[in-house]
Amino acid sequence: MTLTQTVQPSARSHEWSHDEQGVLVGAAREAPPRRLSGGWVVQIHDGAIDVFERTGFRVPGDDRPGRARLLHCGAVLANLEVAVRVLGWVPVTVIGSAPEAPDRIARITAGTRTTPSTRDRAEYRAVFGHRSRSDVDARRLSRALVEQLRPRLSGTGVRVRAVREGDAHARLGERYRLADHREHPGGCFAIAVRLESRSDLIRAGQAAQYLLLAAAELGAVGDFVITPFRYPKTRVSLAGELALPGFVELFVSIAIPEPRRVPLTDPEYPAARP
Repeated sequence: MTLTQTVQPSARSHEWSHDEQGVLVGAAREAPPRRLSGGWVVQIHDGAIDVFERTGFRVPGDDRPGRARLLHCGAVLANLEVAVRVLGWVPVTVIGSAPEAPDRIARITAGTRTTPSTRDRAEYRAVFGHRSRSDVDARRLSRALVEQLRPRLSGTGVRVRAVREGDAHARLGERYRLADHREHPGGCFAIAVRLESRSDLIRAGQAAQYLLLAAAELGAVGDFVITPFRYPKTRVSLAGELALPGFVELFVSIAIPEPRRVPLTDPEYPAARP
């Protein structure tokens, strides 16, 4: 997903300035869905960015084990990594808690200094819903998004399956597309993990958010579909049906909004007079 390594305690860390902290917190707040912003806490101190899970926060619906909350914490983590890169640093992410902080899900520190790439800047704009390209082709969208996400999945145990029109499992994709997406072209993606440990759920949410950002770069919109998977047997049966190892944790629904059609009577564009 990103560079992961052990940080030596003696290593000198970058101290985030007030303006940089504003960029980081602003990116974290944009993680979907915003109504669950009470499920996590971001703390920036001593050169580290810590993301904590608020275990007492109840996600709407039946989420007693906190599965959905961890998936959304993973989305926050992805947005923070994007912000670190656009600030000119390689993010070093360590997922997991510590004896003194059992509710911590991850810590990010600044690795080596780097110049943000065009892709880094485009991804950061996507955090706030701004597209970088408008030449999206609905017929090739699913393949393009999976290929873009593939390098981030290496070594994470997370698997992504695009469920497209014409696919043998197309009915699943249609079932799990959001209601307001079904009238538009787009796609649906299943996110699965081999195990259901705390870190696996965080990585699944992280991968799902990176998928949404890649779609947003192209002008598409999307969101997570989580609540139908609260029962373990549902997650296992979906994985079997889609030939994915482990458990399907969520679907990501993507839609390409139709371009705005301006009627002849639109006051912004008055009809030409003879």
